[in-house]
Amino acid sequence: MNGKIEPDSMCNYDVCSNFDGLIDYTVVEELKKGGVSAGFPAWDYYGCVWFDGNEWICSVRKYHAVVDVIKANCIEELVENVKEKHGYD
Repeated sequence: MNGKIEPDSMCNYDVCSNFDGLIDYTVVEELKKGGVSAGFPAWDYYGCVWFDGNEWICSVRKYHAVVDVIKANCIEELVENVKEKHGYD
């Protein structure tokens, strides 16, 4: 990760968004391979999500600055925790 929070490589898709709240499990499978991250766009924040081999991680950005890093054992838990803390919109 070269001193960065998330992997250098980002896939061109979102794992979830607050628009419809649905998790894209095709993207989840790509993330499980490692070394890549995906977006989690919302009205008041943008999340960058990846899987490090042991847990799911989301760095939450507001105005281009990382304001939080949330970790969970499964993607569903991660998405719910991010929404609970940073908003459902």
